[in-house]
Amino acid sequence: MILFDSPANENSREGISLLESLMDACGISKNDYYVSYIIKCSQIAQDASDRLNQAKYCRRHLASEFKLIKPSIIMLCGSGAYEAFYGVRPDGNKIRGEFITKNNFSIITSCNPCLALNNTDLKLLLYEDMNKIKNKLSEFQK
Repeated sequence: MILFDSPANENSREGISLLESLMDACGISKNDYYVSYIIKCSQIAQDASDRLNQAKYCRRHLASEFKLIKPSIIMLCGSGAYEAFYGVRPDGNKIRGEFITKNNFSIITSCNPCLALNNTDLKLLLYEDMNKIKNKLSEFQK
């Protein structure tokens, strides 16, 4: 399951398209993942506390999605998704590219694909994380 912080604009659709291309390049089928948002509406938050309140309000919807989808891996796209998911700001780039296990989910945070659209370095990091996800999926399928 791939989670963005919230639906935003045309840029987020382009970011999802980039992510799908990278997944495909890594050999991950569209049948192997589901894209969703932590914050379900596109209301613009005035500050970080507004975003956290929106995320808190939408948690029950996200929990319902978890029950339906039953993901083994959750990918958080960017620091905004990390903050909305965990309720705390991430500590710089220390969170990217490492799996943690929480509530029987393997969770990895990667770069936000929207930011990688025009940044080759971020695209390479995303691709690296896609390969980590592919390897983790292989472990689950054994």
